[in-house]
Amino acid sequence: MNALDIQSAAQAGADSGFVYCIGRDVAGAVKIGWSRDPEQRLAQLQTASPDTLRILAILPGSKNVEHGLHEVFGDCAIRGEWFDSSGGTVAETFNELLTSFFGRGAE
Repeated sequence: MNALDIQSAAQAGADSGFVYCIGRDVAGAVKIGWSRDPEQRLAQLQTASPDTLRILAILPGSKNVEHGLHEVFGDCAIRGEWFDSSGGTVAETFNELLTSFFGRGAE
């Protein structure tokens, strides 16, 4: 899936949910996932993490968008839906995609 496919899938909003990027900070491990309620998902993830997590970026989109982003960041994969964002690369690129697709960054 390329950037245009991700944009098309995001704009279609097929699963009426959100694709999120959650982590402690823009550098380090970040999770790219899909949820109907990202704030609730953050709370669930927080109970299993010793670090304070926050939503770094969010966009309306489907599970297809989530899977496309997993492919885009495949070289940074740690395990499952977690990616190494050392230097902020994953979170910053996620935000750049938001800006280029929707004219805005993380909320």
